[in-house]
Amino acid sequence: MPSETMSHIEMLAGGADHIVELLGIESLSHDDQALLVERFSDIVLKRILLRVPHERVGEMREALLSDGSTPDSFFESLERFIPDLNTAVQEEMEKTVADFKK
Repeated sequence: MPSETMSHIEMLAGGADHIVELLGIESLSHDDQALLVERFSDIVLKRILLRVPHERVGEMREALLSDGSTPDSFFESLERFIPDLNTAVQEEMEKTVADFKK
């Protein structure tokens, strides 16, 4: 995923600093924090994509291809196929934070 898409996930998550705090990685170097925030965002995005109903995956793929490849159009498409995207992001963040801390 392009880094612009990651910044959208970070925005929905409350920002990179919030993710750093959630993960408890404040003591790591800035580079290590950035790497973990990127990985965290990637995992959250993948988990969110799994919420697209199976019968609508093809429809979403077509919408994404026809909407272009900008991060804004990507998230607009997600909002059409995932009810209450913000709640989905929060739930998947909580699950991912729990997995990171194991």
